Amino acid sequence: MKTLHLLIIVILVIMGLSSNVAFASSIITVNDTQYEIVFDTVNSTVSSILPYLNSYAVNSLNMNITGDKQYNGSVTLTLTKDALANIFCIPKFDVDNYLKNNNSIFALIDGIREEHIKTSSTDNNVSLTFDVQAGSKNAIITNGFVGMAVEPLVDFKGIPEVDIYRPDQQVIFNGTLVDACGRHLGEEKIYYTAEQLNVTKQVMSDSKGKFSINFTIPENTESGHYTSKIEMYSKDLSGAKTIYLIIEKKGESNIPFLFKTDFGSFEIPYHFDHGEVIDVNQDFIENSLSIEYYATKNGTMEILFPKTLMDLVSANIGSTTVTTGYQDLTKFPERLDSENHRIFDIPVFEGKNFINIKIPKYGSDAEYNNAGLQALTIDNTFYPVPYNITGGIIQNFYANHYFKRITVETIGANGGGHLHLELPRNILDSIQNGKDTRFLVTDTLIVNGLQGDTKPAHYTESQTNADTRTLEIDFPQGRSFVEIKGTQIVPEFPFAVPVMLIGLVASIAFYSVKLRK
Repeated sequence: MKTLHLLIIVILVIMGLSSNVAFASSIITVNDTQYEIVFDTVNSTVSSILPYLNSYAVNSLNMNITGDKQYNGSVTLTLTKDALANIFCIPKFDVDNYLKNNNSIFALIDGIREEHIKTSSTDNNVSLTFDVQAGSKNAIITNGFVGMAVEPLVDFKGIPEVDIYRPDQQVIFNGTLVDACGRHLGEEKIYYTAEQLNVTKQVMSDSKGKFSINFTIPENTESGHYTSKIEMYSKDLSGAKTIYLIIEKKGESNIPFLFKTDFGSFEIPYHFDHGEVIDVNQDFIENSLSIEYYATKNGTMEILFPKTLMDLVSANIGSTTVTTGYQDLTKFPERLDSENHRIFDIPVFEGKNFINIKIPKYGSDAEYNNAGLQALTIDNTFYPVPYNITGGIIQNFYANHYFKRITVETIGANGGGHLHLELPRNILDSIQNGKDTRFLVTDTLIVNGLQGDTKPAHYTESQTNADTRTLEIDFPQGRSFVEIKGTQIVPEFPFAVPVMLIGLVASIAFYSVKLRK
């Protein structure tokens, strides 16, 4: 019996020596939290392990290993699910599902050899196992492809998106630099620029990603809306954040917003207690305006839009729908002042929110007699075209640069309608041998959704001068396409400028409208 026991012990010792099984552990730190990783190795050892956290594309554990010179082996890492989620940017609630359905985690041995990873998990822990060939020296476990060109967003925690300041006031931005997975970054250069205020700053974050930016608002700064930007970029990470600065001199508030467009600048007065407008954007194609604001309390904003701007946005073609606080308020009431500027009283809600004002072209609310400006887009540039339409509406208005033509999609009432179109020569013209020639104007009727025959359309030219050619075109009832073809179209004109402000646009000025205080 003693001989049998001795034989079993000898066999176990020999097995242990031949398999070279070893156990060890290491502590790593991710986002100020320490995690223990336990190693179970066969014919190999792990001398060090460090997390490398730089983006969605590459999150890894880098290990220095020593593989047996003769025998292949393996390494098994065991760590908590919380550690795995923080290292590899995985939702903590979805680790098991991620490991089951995602094959992106793999081991890269000595920088060239990919090895499949086997995974297993318990309620709290995850084990990752990969093979190690004889003589291996380095292993990287990653959930991406090394070298993938991805620049994730870096966030600047703790920095306000908007705030109100006064001239000569010191501004202090204290923040923390985090990556797209919410993990604190280390020492990085951070750049702050407020061009309109002639302020440029460069600071370094500390080892935990914390930073501070401070400057003084110039004493002679006028009241108004200013934008600034904070940026960070390195080899692996980059990010930017826009910060809105609303500057108000003593006794001033609700400073009219200066809205700059391709067509010129417009001053938009507004008033509401406990808040400010941050930004305004337009979508001439979708006939809408978007107002971004910040409010400390719920309330009502009174805002005025200059007539010329609203003509460009909507051309008075239908009832207004206002979206505020995720509510769509159709046929929203408005009023006009003595100069036909349009005034809205719109509910606002606490926090940073948006208001969208849209005036649709379609449906029973569309008005059949309108005048104003149509925004024509060519090569991503907008051009204003004055028009007047009776007995119909303009549904679409667009250009084809290749065919040198403008298409006006109309809906005509019973008996059809009439279109008065003032075509700027710098947008579309018809010239041969230095002399004006007639445009080729056609009309295509749409019946039951099907395109009918294209026929020549009669038109007259009611006015011609050095800048514009005014066309008078009759169109039929129902839906039709009126096409106007010339011999040259922007931007091929040698003398063309991005936008020529004509007619109503030429007289754009800053409106000074006093709203209720």
